[in-house]
Amino acid sequence: MSIRPLPLLVAASTIAFALTSGAVAQDKFPAVLEGHAILPAMTLIPAPADATPKAEKSAATLAAGKQTWARVVKALGGDALKKANAVRSSGNLEIKMGGQSMSLKQNTLMVFPDKTRQEISTPVGDQIVVINGGEGFMQMGDKIQPLSPAMLEEQTKEQGRSLNHLLRYHDDPALEMIAAGEEKIEGADCQILAASFKGVDSRLWVAPDGKVLKQGYQGTNPLTRAPGMVEAILSDYRPEGPLLIPHQQTRRMGGEEVMTIKLTLFEINPKVEEGVFNKPEGK
Repeated sequence: MSIRPLPLLVAASTIAFALTSGAVAQDKFPAVLEGHAILPAMTLIPAPADATPKAEKSAATLAAGKQTWARVVKALGGDALKKANAVRSSGNLEIKMGGQSMSLKQNTLMVFPDKTRQEISTPVGDQIVVINGGEGFMQMGDKIQPLSPAMLEEQTKEQGRSLNHLLRYHDDPALEMIAAGEEKIEGADCQILAASFKGVDSRLWVAPDGKVLKQGYQGTNPLTRAPGMVEAILSDYRPEGPLLIPHQQTRRMGGEEVMTIKLTLFEINPKVEEGVFNKPEGK
């Protein structure tokens, strides 16, 4: 599914693509959720106005943001990700809606800067979503379809706000971190960073030890596609080689939990098979 932010490299919205695109019969999925149907088509719902207060950009807030971000980079692995060409992860997902839930498994391969392959196991079949630069497609069974410009943009933003992606480019001149206040999260006094990287914005809540405990951004519900503010709570940090990675992420919208992601594998510079980002020939 961002964890979605970031963090666990999961693009939540891909889970709904097969279910809303016709790749899976519409009469199958409601049965999985015991009567809870989803939108019958991929509909673009106008996003509500972003009520997040704008961070004041000044020499002082930029300097303070840079200092806080440096603490995050140091705590989570320094230049280790900057030296990586690719990362692979696996995780268990639980999506919740209307008191019901559905469990999924996802494997993700990300090759920097702009290639992602996600393999998702769902109760109605396996799904593959690929982004290869400015193109992308989805496959379920023998059905393949291109990602629409809107879907591609959403998935690109999902990747761009990922904590691993931000850490990979932690000293890129295009990455801007502005100090945006303080707030207590899970009992910790956190400093808030307004992050912006190549047109993708989010907010990070940074604990005194440098761990990112929360990320907020404008996103969509993984099933209903309704837009809104997403809050991702990051926890269960564990060492993975030279990195410190959050192994659990809980996403909430409107105060309700919509997804839990638990990381089961994380690998730096895995072997990347030739052609894994290519669309199957003849399709």
